[in-house]
Amino acid sequence: MLTRALDEGDDTALTQAVGERVAPHAGGGAYATALVDALGARALVRVAAHLPAGGGGVTGRAGSGGSGTGSTDPGVPLACTWTSLLATATSSPLWDEGHREALARDLVSLVTVTGDLTEPDTLLLPLGFRRLLTADQDPLTAAAAGTQAPGAGGGQSGPGQVPGTTSPDQVPGAGSTASPGADDGRGLGAGRGRSGSRDPLVLEPKFLASLVRGVMAGETGATTGGLRVGWVEYARLTTTAGGGYSNFPEDAPREVRARYLLYDPLAAVLTAAARTPATVLDVLAPPVSGPDPRTLGPSRRDTVRRVLATRVDGSLWAWVAARAQKAGPACLEALAAAVASASTLRYRPTAPRTNLYEEQAAWLTEQAVVTLAGVDATAWTPPARRAAAVVLANSVGDLWDVATGGVYARGYQPFYRSLPVAWSGRHDVEVTVLLREVLTDDTALAVLSRAVGVLSARHLLSAALTARAPGSWAQAEDTPWKAAHAWLLVVAGRGATLEGYLYAACATGRGVGEDEESPAAGVALAALVQGLDLHGLDPHAPWRPPAAPARAARAVTGGPSLTSQDLGDSVAYDLYHTLLLVMDRTRLLPDEAYLEPPDPFEDETDDQPPRPWNADWMYQDDQDHWHLDPDRADNDPDGFRTWTTTHPVMAATTSGRYSIGTRYDQGVSTQGRPPARHGPGIPPGQAALALLLTAATARLVYGYSHTYQRRAQRHWQHRRARQRRRQERHRHQH
Repeated sequence: MLTRALDEGDDTALTQAVGERVAPHAGGGAYATALVDALGARALVRVAAHLPAGGGGVTGRAGSGGSGTGSTDPGVPLACTWTSLLATATSSPLWDEGHREALARDLVSLVTVTGDLTEPDTLLLPLGFRRLLTADQDPLTAAAAGTQAPGAGGGQSGPGQVPGTTSPDQVPGAGSTASPGADDGRGLGAGRGRSGSRDPLVLEPKFLASLVRGVMAGETGATTGGLRVGWVEYARLTTTAGGGYSNFPEDAPREVRARYLLYDPLAAVLTAAARTPATVLDVLAPPVSGPDPRTLGPSRRDTVRRVLATRVDGSLWAWVAARAQKAGPACLEALAAAVASASTLRYRPTAPRTNLYEEQAAWLTEQAVVTLAGVDATAWTPPARRAAAVVLANSVGDLWDVATGGVYARGYQPFYRSLPVAWSGRHDVEVTVLLREVLTDDTALAVLSRAVGVLSARHLLSAALTARAPGSWAQAEDTPWKAAHAWLLVVAGRGATLEGYLYAACATGRGVGEDEESPAAGVALAALVQGLDLHGLDPHAPWRPPAAPARAARAVTGGPSLTSQDLGDSVAYDLYHTLLLVMDRTRLLPDEAYLEPPDPFEDETDDQPPRPWNADWMYQDDQDHWHLDPDRADNDPDGFRTWTTTHPVMAATTSGRYSIGTRYDQGVSTQGRPPARHGPGIPPGQAALALLLTAATARLVYGYSHTYQRRAQRHWQHRRARQRRRQERHRHQH
């Protein structure tokens, strides 16, 4: 019936056949493999080209056995049904590897080799190829669906958990979506999981890798032989642009360039791969083959696994990267979305289930940043910038290295050891260039600024817990809470440095002057505050990537206009505010900081109950420890500021807040000077100098803070003694 409808050109009958006959059985392996074999590659693509792009039709659940669910939901597009049929066939054990590779070769030849234009639907083959692989979904949407669905990964445990998602530890190689308030992203086209349900649109990784190799071989062979690539010729014949992806006229309208999404087969394959983070790495960054660890003894098994994890076959990536740099917006969007999906696997494995893709994800994101930095500015689109922002946000530790000159991989603190494996080298120039392009988009700026907030909040909380632990260096001091406060100032300053570095890149990319107000500063500040939110944050939860493609898929509007200096002042205040909330949460602040100072004109009695400084947002727990109510304190910013600046205990520490603003200025100045290129890591001399300067700065801040507080405390005690003597003289006189 499908073949007859194609031959007769009856699109209505074709749509009815797919919706009523194919959809209920699309999830059955035997049915799918038999139908695909019977149709062949050309008919498979032709059917996809003639299916309607909108909703309508039904679909079965892949992996449901023979007949699927028999659903009659009219909201499921028929393109999804047809893609799920191909996904079921390529994943079926009824086909061996050779069968899948043969189908991949046949499909690729339809779009890389110029066919006979007299045959039916020849000019529609690139469109059908894309719809067959992507179900008419754009790259960022496909990546968002794949990393948001059940089995695709979770987020920062606690406040960052997305309703309906699970922890990445539940699925080996699953992505993470640490995005509070993100859309669930469920539906047809969700991620693969261990629970037994499989995303009906996920194509088999080796099949996708065969498609990429086929596109590479077909385009390379045609170019070498002096022939025009098939899809380029079809594009030339069906648009007024002429030429192809490599020789587009510079004055071609933007809408004409955008139509290349309908023709470029590499963009279609990358979009299909973006649906599952592990698939992207299996296709673009497969590990180098070696001995099967299962055949080795226990003493060598773990060693071999670690070695193989750090060795990646980058041959296919090298061609894809070079191709994407010159292919235009469509391919750039698909590549950025695919790497954004893979970047959600940048987290350390945790027992009992592990992440087998951490090293590959680090390698691919590093290579992608270098590649994307070399893309011409005219090729960038908002979706590409937002997907690239996800890649950078999930590499926020590496950005921290660039902004501060540090090397977090060499850190000894528990927080640094919780971060994912770092890039192999510093890429100051590439990161700076890429940030200046990407941060011209408000949504991209919000994604990255929020990641800075997440990093800073978790770093502050981890450092506070370390200082609070028995036997720590802070506990050995005369006043442990003051020592902890001084160190937390250094930690908060590092977050300010990174935020200053990001906004300076944003301002440079947008052409905003140093003293000029910009709504982008408001966007950055709002996102940073969101990332600093401590509500529900589990201090013992492992690090998870702070960004997900679903967050980048939602547009962000501009905020209030601020100058860079205004932003720096607000960043310093918000980081210091979070610092105090962390100290309160970890019980580092002394009880005296919560209590109202004694009134020198009142008689002191032993039975007088302590009075809190502010009864609205200070309370006492069952163990008589005082705490802050963060929600109520946030609703009284003036009262909170008054407490931190006028309370005798707190005022003695407030002077250190200005050091955070100084660190913000350092981040801005880092963007202002041309960064020097480095090889892998930092030269030993520079590393030693950075460590020495960090230690000296921490000691200076602590020494000043400690001295200032001690003098203020003595002054307060002397003043209180004078007031008591004055009261006694007054009573004797009367």
